[in-house]
Amino acid sequence: MNRPADQFARSLSNAPKQDLRTWLAQMEAADELQHVRGANREDEIGGIVDVYQRQTNNKAVLFDDIPGYPSGYRAVANILTSTRRIRMTLGLPADASDMELIQCGANT
Repeated sequence: MNRPADQFARSLSNAPKQDLRTWLAQMEAADELQHVRGANREDEIGGIVDVYQRQTNNKAVLFDDIPGYPSGYRAVANILTSTRRIRMTLGLPADASDMELIQCGANT
């Protein structure tokens, strides 16, 4: 049976393999990551995420030193709100054209 989930899983077999730490380092090197330290989970993180997602091509947001959580516990948001980050995540050059991005999606 060709269930959509099975087809999707097979299409990902050629996708770039990376973990979140690798992705974060790649985005940091490309200046695609905004660090926010000390934002409160209850009162601030949601509002900051909302502001950053309202416009395309804003940086992804990495929250660190969140009050009430152990050091090293972080949260990341808006990871795919720019076509540049989407291209890089898919293993395309950051400056690939929109058509190349579309073709990449069509080939998976």
